[in-house]
Amino acid sequence: MRKGTVTTIAIVILVLLAGLGLGLPYYTGIQTEKHFRQTLEAVIQDSPVAVKEYQYQRDLFSARASSSLEIKAGKDAVLIPVEHEVLHGICPMNMNLVKVISTIRLPEETPAGIKEFFKGQSPLKITTTVGVDKGMRCEITSPSFDGRLSSDDPYEIHWKGINGTLSLSPDWNRGSMTFMAPALSVQDQKGTQFTFDNCEMKGDLHRAGAEGIWLGPSQAGLKKFSLTEKNEQGAVTETARADNCLLSAEVSEKEGALAAAYTLGFDKLKATGRDYEKATLEIKLTNIDSQALMALRDKLRALNKQQADENTRNQETLKTVLELLPKFLARSPEVAISRLAVGTSEGQVQGDGRLKYIGGQNIQSFQVLKDLEGEAKLIAPKPLVESIALSVAGIGGKDLDDALGEKAEAMKRQLVAEQIDGLIQGGVIQDQGNAYFSHVVLNGGVLTLNGKPLEPPPGS
Repeated sequence: MRKGTVTTIAIVILVLLAGLGLGLPYYTGIQTEKHFRQTLEAVIQDSPVAVKEYQYQRDLFSARASSSLEIKAGKDAVLIPVEHEVLHGICPMNMNLVKVISTIRLPEETPAGIKEFFKGQSPLKITTTVGVDKGMRCEITSPSFDGRLSSDDPYEIHWKGINGTLSLSPDWNRGSMTFMAPALSVQDQKGTQFTFDNCEMKGDLHRAGAEGIWLGPSQAGLKKFSLTEKNEQGAVTETARADNCLLSAEVSEKEGALAAAYTLGFDKLKATGRDYEKATLEIKLTNIDSQALMALRDKLRALNKQQADENTRNQETLKTVLELLPKFLARSPEVAISRLAVGTSEGQVQGDGRLKYIGGQNIQSFQVLKDLEGEAKLIAPKPLVESIALSVAGIGGKDLDDALGEKAEAMKRQLVAEQIDGLIQGGVIQDQGNAYFSHVVLNGGVLTLNGKPLEPPPGS
């Protein structure tokens, strides 16, 4: 092949590549606008949010869009302006197929105090990128702020903002999320203050299709929560506190039946004047019909979208639940507290329990003893039980207790001892030396408490 021919072919190839380089961003821009509209509609279709105004101005490598989201709350509605900066086509400014920076603005009618609260910042900013594999990633940020919403607002707020990421697969059927809120403090004029530190949420979820239920693990954690109060002398008292709280969930599905496991735990907790530590509560739901649950979800979405009044919503929800109940019951759903453990200075409280439906699909013929089976166990240290009983016992009201003084305390102790002895004699609890124990079983139509049959309740 001659040199001139090779040069000509090379020039043609370069021209074609140049044309493709200029045409591809333009074509990508058209597709971006199309999918931008579709995505916006898909996100809000099942919510009380509507797009009232929409503009899209496209250039070769970028575009600008604006929209007003109408959020309905009963008979009222609020318009939230949103601005979008769109970069489409791979270029030095954008190495993804699409990058969208969405900035929410405060409405014009927003009170001046709230505008000052945010100090001119956008209350929410979302940066969305779509990679060459068409996977989506969103970075979400909200700024920190300090102050009051208005001059006469009794609450002073200190908020350190929020940031997080949300990633979705190209088909939107797999996603992960991480959100972090560093700190929040709210204090009223009397000095009562609520604070939390390092609130974090995570999830790694998937579903079988666009209408499927999200499955997989998720968790929400809180490093510290506290509630303090000031007395008339200005002294601060901590009335409640929790350290290293964690709520985790795992949802799975097999052959149309859902199972969900929830675990709540904390290292330390202070509440109602008592201190607790190393607490764990595990709850499991099994044999939940996924199709019935999705039908209920879709009905609630439709009611939400119709903006029905509360009375209509409640009636329609109850009607739907009753219609779907036979399908739920057909799988014999079960709820279980697989573990309850709470540490106290007097010892540890432990327990577990479960309850399963074993009856038919006709709820109108429901009978407790015939259609349910389960059991529950609880053991608690004696000093804890006696201390709690003393804290709620009374002789004749606070004034009489104060008047009797130490004599009232002795009378309360005697009363509590008699009540506990009555429970032991009646077989409600068992004395196991250092602890009190109780065990309830419902099986085969017979209800037993600590091994002794109980009289069935009327109508059971």
